[in-house]
Amino acid sequence: MLNRPWLDRLLDREFTQAVVFGRDLSVAHVDLDHFKGINERLGAPAGDRVLRSCAQALPSCVRGSDLVARFSGEEFIVVLPGADRDIAKQVAQRMLDAIASADHDPESGGVRMTASIGLATYSTKHRFPSTLALLEAADHALYAAKLCGRNRFECFADLSGSARGPLAANASR
Repeated sequence: MLNRPWLDRLLDREFTQAVVFGRDLSVAHVDLDHFKGINERLGAPAGDRVLRSCAQALPSCVRGSDLVARFSGEEFIVVLPGADRDIAKQVAQRMLDAIASADHDPESGGVRMTASIGLATYSTKHRFPSTLALLEAADHALYAAKLCGRNRFECFADLSGSARGPLAANASR
């Protein structure tokens, strides 16, 4: 699993290649739903086991060319080079299914988790000026997924114009 500095470098490289060669590039921003409650209810050691389990589930859902990195806390970024919106949606659904179907901590009597995912895709039809803008779009889509009930994904390109702006500030992570 990549850490944040590696993610930043690789995402910049993939973004540059998408721009130069006119390729699609999708990003999935994955956030574990209600993770704070795991730490509060079962303690930090159980939370660490759940986090590791979810982190191990993600790479099995992506393509060989995709990159999975821990972003912060209970958040991950998945970089999908060459993936259009439809491919990104397929990968996102696999990630949701894998996280929801696993027992993430048998030691503590079993822990089920769900995740919310925001997707953003750079393409020749929908360009972003920078990697930061692409990540911010995925973050907006993530908040939309949370506002729509969690355990789902949303695509930035599918959001209405008003939802693309700052989303409700009270959407808890």
